[in-house]
Amino acid sequence: MRTFFLVLTLALALIETLANGTAATGKSINDQLSLASANSIRELTVNQQSLMSKTTESILEGRQGEPEGDIINTSCDDPRITETGTYLVQDSFDVPTKLICVLEFGPGAYTVIQNRQDGSTDFYRGYNDYKAGFGEFDGGDYWLGLDRIHNITASGDYELFVLLEDFEKNVSFARYDSFSIGSSSDFYPILKLEGFSGPAGNSFDVVGGVLFSTYDLDLDNSEINCAVNNRGGWWYTECGDSNLNGLYLKGLTGGTTGMSWRTFRGPNYSLKKSRMMVKRKGPLKPSSTLQPDPTDGPVTEPATTLPPTDTTASVTD
Repeated sequence: MRTFFLVLTLALALIETLANGTAATGKSINDQLSLASANSIRELTVNQQSLMSKTTESILEGRQGEPEGDIINTSCDDPRITETGTYLVQDSFDVPTKLICVLEFGPGAYTVIQNRQDGSTDFYRGYNDYKAGFGEFDGGDYWLGLDRIHNITASGDYELFVLLEDFEKNVSFARYDSFSIGSSSDFYPILKLEGFSGPAGNSFDVVGGVLFSTYDLDLDNSEINCAVNNRGGWWYTECGDSNLNGLYLKGLTGGTTGMSWRTFRGPNYSLKKSRMMVKRKGPLKPSSTLQPDPTDGPVTEPATTLPPTDTTASVTD
């Protein structure tokens, strides 16, 4: 009997020891977990505050990060650009800008300064928008911006190529051997617009020095506000023969507010597509479907499409 009680006493002592040890171990684990959790929360809070600080600083300074994975090309003439498409280019701009480069009319590449193909972007805008540029620069409808157009045409001798398409799939073009505009301090006047050729006719026959006008800054040579009258922004002379930044109205209209080129389809026809592009002066070899006509009158071209806005497909209906 004494042996039984001795064994029982030893067993109870062992159980108590194990219990105390387990509690101590559990307390130690809980303490460690609590400490680790507190440290993680502090680290997360510090990281979040640092990230927020950097984001706020970026917004206040007006910085926009470069698109991830995009290569910054020197210009549309960069040898790495081998086909028509949308590219990030530095050119003579303050910051790299995405735009369309066209290589179908080689040698040399065209930089697209205005692209309209589906009416997805509103072009009836104020002076500041036309100055800075607007639209979908990644291959959509856009206006490059008067500042950028001035910078690029002031950096060398450039030609202007205007490519047009109506809703019957007729394509035509007008080419100007020399083109440049002035700076913002002079309200972006036409400095050069010479050497016209092309079957679309010369509907951009402006007088040198004509200023760019919008509905909120009337600088045209007319008694009325041509930008309001034509619902666009343009180098107007007496409200002019061209209105490529007019409303997207899809064909025949009852007025002159549409995207028009008088010598192609008339002032009352709103075109389907318009593309204005510039290139450093050099020999131009249009494709076989867009051969220049020796006459400068309006010509209806065979059905075709504009050069593609991406590297995989042509512009389609």
